[in-house]
Amino acid sequence: MSVNAQSVSQVLSSADESVSIRGETLTIRRVYMWANNMPGLNSNPQSSGHNITVHIRRQSESALTDDAPKVLKLHVVQTSSLNDLTSFASNLDSTRYFSWDGPQLQGLTAQESLDESAAIEHKFVLTRPRGWRGFDDEIEIQAWKGPTWAGGRDFVALVEFEGGKVLRTDVQSADVVY
Repeated sequence: MSVNAQSVSQVLSSADESVSIRGETLTIRRVYMWANNMPGLNSNPQSSGHNITVHIRRQSESALTDDAPKVLKLHVVQTSSLNDLTSFASNLDSTRYFSWDGPQLQGLTAQESLDESAAIEHKFVLTRPRGWRGFDDEIEIQAWKGPTWAGGRDFVALVEFEGGKVLRTDVQSADVVY
């Protein structure tokens, strides 16, 4: 099966608060973007970048399976308004945009795609089909070493799935610990 990611403008224009994939309705339950720039914990704080965790709620009329929808990419856009997303796509500012590939876009095996150390080193999205707490109705995705925006910046996260479906958050704020 061929796996292709969409262009940034396609992602931004097709994003929605709720998507349906294989009979499941997906919505974002919560999202956290943070960086820990405390002295002593990080010798070069600006090089580490923000980390992000997205919890996605899965709802279905039938029983949920372990075969969760596949994440192709995780995108973040620094913006304070959802209305700015469409204009942002036509005038892409790379200082306000960042993305992480899903493991299948990097050609990794199923086992490699579950390794947190590899995800951090190779900067790909780690997907946990049942979340770290093991809930059937949750997909958790994490990514590390992202944008180096200042704390308190507003952003929108977008999760791109196989089949061209894109799930987005409302405007969120990034936290940085100094």
